[in-house]
Amino acid sequence: MGPALFSCVVLAAALAQGPPQLPDAPPVGRKAAGAAASAEAAPGFVLGVVLDGRLTAVHADGLADLAARTPIGRETVFRIASTSKQFTAACIALLEERGVLSPRTPLATFFPEAPDWASRVEIRHLVHHRSGLPDYLDLHRTEVFTPAESLELLLGLERLRFRPGARFEYSNSNYLLLAEVVSRAAGVPFPEFARRELFEPLGMRHSHFHDDPSHEVPHAAHGYRFERGKGWTMVDTPLAHVGDGGLFTTVGDLARWAAELQEPRVLGRDWLRRMTTPWPSAPDRPGEGYAYGLDVVTVPRLGRVLTHDGAYDGFLAEFLVLRDAPLAVIVLANREDVPVSRLARRTARAVLEADDRPSER
Repeated sequence: MGPALFSCVVLAAALAQGPPQLPDAPPVGRKAAGAAASAEAAPGFVLGVVLDGRLTAVHADGLADLAARTPIGRETVFRIASTSKQFTAACIALLEERGVLSPRTPLATFFPEAPDWASRVEIRHLVHHRSGLPDYLDLHRTEVFTPAESLELLLGLERLRFRPGARFEYSNSNYLLLAEVVSRAAGVPFPEFARRELFEPLGMRHSHFHDDPSHEVPHAAHGYRFERGKGWTMVDTPLAHVGDGGLFTTVGDLARWAAELQEPRVLGRDWLRRMTTPWPSAPDRPGEGYAYGLDVVTVPRLGRVLTHDGAYDGFLAEFLVLRDAPLAVIVLANREDVPVSRLARRTARAVLEADDRPSER
């Protein structure tokens, strides 16, 4: 049995179990197949299996656009929310390799206008979520605001929540600032740097950081939320923030990215080592923790994995790359009730358990 047929068979077996359904929303899973032809059309998801560096199986359910009744497919472009962070960190890693900055470069180097605390916050504190900065999403009092307004709020803070490096606290502010660091250090806008240094070399032709909400993206899915009594409501965000999120991409492009994280043919092994090295971990979890926009953890029956999820305004994403087997699973959804993490892990386990090749787990 060839790898593509093998993956399709295993994927079908994994999906046959069906993800759980919410009581007030249309079903997700097998019953959502063919939703484009049903009276209860609904948004859905796409799931891809990457085996030996190739996208060998894709399962798509539901609609990318309810009004146009456009079905989701492998070419559908999704917003992946916080799963975007690894690409921001990848840009930082490239600049570190080139000597433009270092993990210990103070934030004040690129933000001389910032308060005194910026001299104590280093690049590594931002990368590993140990800066002490609050989340900018919690600082705004309105629902719509610009990246410039968010940066102004952050740079106007009088104090940090804790001493930089003292503890882990996830904050979108860290990666919003890192994107601006890339712009100021490289001398080009962050989305342009990511396109030139990551997406083009890796052949990720359908990926970009979406810093202009007015720009209509071909084949893009809309994000939806189910509301009792109203049904499916489109909730696409008007925000133009990038770095902490904002990447638009496809399952096929993410398959290329997953392959590079397993066998770095373009960006190199030194870059990969940097990307996958977490902040010095606790004694009971050696080698684990938050690395460069990726969680490095051990998962039962999967072994060591690189992973990051994402969730924002109608979109969900799960990116799962195994380190002890040539396997990755990607799940992208344009509705908020798909158990993307569970679905990715269930599929990965099904592939491993059906595969004849041994894997450390």
